[in-house]
Amino acid sequence: MASLVSAADLKLFSNIKGVMEQMPEVDLGIDESGDEVPVSCHMVTRALAKIFPGKVRSQDGDFVRRGQLHSWLVIGGGLVIDPYPIGTVGGPILVDCSFSLSPWTKLYIKRRLGIVNKDFQRHVRLVARAMRSVL
Repeated sequence: MASLVSAADLKLFSNIKGVMEQMPEVDLGIDESGDEVPVSCHMVTRALAKIFPGKVRSQDGDFVRRGQLHSWLVIGGGLVIDPYPIGTVGGPILVDCSFSLSPWTKLYIKRRLGIVNKDFQRHVRLVARAMRSVL
């Protein structure tokens, strides 16, 4: 697939991968149940969209089936960067969703989630700050 992806898109993917690999742990505090707030894919994609403005767009939806909420990044040409992939060790991954026969088009299903509130926005800022610390 690398031969089908532009050098600029590969560089962007490499930069995002570097940020994700080097980003320090982020303390998002404790929720109302007394549990630590985990970093989520929703926070990560929005933070990366702030770090790489105009180059990536955060997309919400379902992964595989309705009910498995997920967020990923969209770049030009139908390419998807999943910086925080579900059920994997490692990541980010770069996949091609530009043609209907690609199995990836059936895994990344766009849907509007409406998950934004003040706490969530604060968490995105904290994640973005941690990401900027490694740039």
